[in-house]
Amino acid sequence: GQQVLIFRLNASHAATSATPPLQPVSRPYSFGASLAFVRLGGGVPALAVGGRRLSFGEGTVWLFALNSSDAVVSTAAVDMNSVEAARPMPPQSSGRSPHFGSSLAAMLDANYDGREELLVGVEGIGAVFVLDLQSPPWDGTGAVVRSSALLPPPDGGDASPGLGSSLAEVLPETDAAANPLAAPAVRTVAVGAKDTPVFPGGLVLTLVARPPAPPTSPAPLYPPAVPEGTPTRPPPPPSPLLPPTPPSPPPLPPLPSSPPPS
Repeated sequence: GQQVLIFRLNASHAATSATPPLQPVSRPYSFGASLAFVRLGGGVPALAVGGRRLSFGEGTVWLFALNSSDAVVSTAAVDMNSVEAARPMPPQSSGRSPHFGSSLAAMLDANYDGREELLVGVEGIGAVFVLDLQSPPWDGTGAVVRSSALLPPPDGGDASPGLGSSLAEVLPETDAAANPLAAPAVRTVAVGAKDTPVFPGGLVLTLVARPPAPPTSPAPLYPPAVPEGTPTRPPPPPSPLLPPTPPSPPPLPPLPSSPPPS
C-alpha cells in the first residue's frame, strides 16, 4: 500500500507499461485517496495525490511533475500551511480537523496565465480551494502556491464539514482547452457533500466567476508610424574606408529657345 501506479494504455485499453510506484517521503494513512492530473506552465503535466496523516487526520497533497515518459522530474508537497501563507482560513475552520486534499480536480485555466488551476476539497471544515500553482521544477526554496481562492459556501451560510468530499468541473461546450479565451466567464464546479445534516449525500453546483480576459495588443503597423514633429535623423558620417562621394555636377545651362516661325 501507500503507493500510486501510472499505466499507459493502448487503443484497446490494455496496459502496455507501468511507471515505478509513486510514494511520498512520509507515510500518511491514505496516500492516493484522491488523484488529479493538472497541466502547469508549458503544458507540463503534474499528478496531484491526496493523503491523510494518521496521527491528526490532517491532509497533504503531493505534486509529481512528469516528463513525456511519465518519469518523475520534480516533486512538492502542499498542505494547509501552504494555503494559509496565501490567504486567511475560512471562519468555519476553527476547532475542526481539516482533511486537506480529500478531493482533487483540475480546472481549466481560469486566470489566463497558461496554467490549469487545482481544486482542493477540505473535508472536515467544508471548504474548497482553487490553487494557482507554481510551474515545476520545484526546488523547495520558493512557494509552490502562487495564490488561492476560497469557493463560497452555498447560500452564503456556514459550510457543513462534509462539503468537499468530491469535486468535478463541469466543462463548457466550447473547446476551452484549446482556446482558454473562449471559455465562458462563469464556470461551474460540482461539489459533493457527504453525510452532512444540511446536505445528506447531496451535490452542490458552485459558480466560479472568471476575471475579464486581458485586452489583446493591436497589430503593429508596418512600417511603424512616426509621430508628427519627430526630428529627422541626420545622415551618417562618411566611412573612412570608402572614398568620399564626389559632388554632384552643376546643372546644365538651358537650351536656347527656337525662333518663332515667320
